[in-house]
Amino acid sequence: MSLNPRKTDLHRWRETFAEKLRGWGVEAEAMRQATRGENRNFDPLWRVKAKQEGRLRQTGVAAKTGQRYWDSRADAMKGWAYIIKALVASESPDDRKLAEHVARFVRGAPFVQEVVRQRQREVAVAPRQQRGPQPQPRQAIDRPGPELER
Repeated sequence: MSLNPRKTDLHRWRETFAEKLRGWGVEAEAMRQATRGENRNFDPLWRVKAKQEGRLRQTGVAAKTGQRYWDSRADAMKGWAYIIKALVASESPDDRKLAEHVARFVRGAPFVQEVVRQRQREVAVAPRQQRGPQPQPRQAIDRPGPELER
């Protein structure tokens, strides 16, 4: 018999562990990276060992990428935005104060910071593209050429 946990199993275990810690009076919460806005990508152990021993030929991908990564982080940030909106609309001053803390947390999330940097790069590139008329691509000229036979 072998143990082969999936992501959902690991998350359920973390939730159970956090619940048991809270039972002992320890503040603990189990959240996914996307919900926390994290962007951690640890190298597998074999890569770490190979690098230490000088056997690593290629370096791994430094950051998570891909559509699933962007979608999960964007969905989590939308969820936080709904929470902030609900807290701001509350009549309770404590809720509105909590909304400020949550907004600060979201602004500081690594994913949000990456989106901000990406948009800043896009804005910096846009003015350069709008400077004066752009040269038109050259039209291909159809000239009769030699016929090739096989």
